[in-house]
Amino acid sequence: MENKICCIFGAGDYFGGETVPAGAFVVAADGGLAVCRQNEINPAVIIGDFDSLGYEVQGDNVILLPKIKDDTDTLAAVKYALEKGYRIFLLFGCTGGRLSHTLANLQTLTYIAKRGGIGFLIDKEEVTTATCKGLDFDSQVSGFLSIFAAEGSTTVTLSGLQYEAQSLTLTSDFPLGVSNTFIGKKARVAVEKGCAHILFETQNLENIIKEQTK
Repeated sequence: MENKICCIFGAGDYFGGETVPAGAFVVAADGGLAVCRQNEINPAVIIGDFDSLGYEVQGDNVILLPKIKDDTDTLAAVKYALEKGYRIFLLFGCTGGRLSHTLANLQTLTYIAKRGGIGFLIDKEEVTTATCKGLDFDSQVSGFLSIFAAEGSTTVTLSGLQYEAQSLTLTSDFPLGVSNTFIGKKARVAVEKGCAHILFETQNLENIIKEQTK
């Protein structure tokens, strides 16, 4: 199951074109259920305290969370899927709205990475992922790439990009890794220490997902 995909639908912004890969495990997190129903997507599990949805849902596949809790609905959905063995996550509708929720979901990406998985936070123009190991890109990937320290500091080696670097230290208080560029070569971001947030253009997501599921 390690190469199977879990799609989580949140209560944030949607941009059209959100595609669920064949065979993916779908979780609706609170208000994300409304989008699933609008698009005739049947989630395997519905989870949340349903404050965003506005009404309580019942059913055998519903996990009702308390309104006073430590986990966000999205993190609770991630934890559930991790326990089921899923390691690749597509987070739809998990940006926009309250900035605090977007920041919480960026931290959720790091949570996934530290547990051996990889998550993709999908926005209109860019996708963010987090990795404590590294990420490979084939020569078909194009556009911009940005890399930031996901915690404290991280050390990365960049190859096959316009700006290459060996054992470069990135810190959380200086945006040194913004706006690198793919140049039509196979590229790699190798994380030597810590965890990194990596952003790339949304048009490349399908290609990068294929690399993860080989």
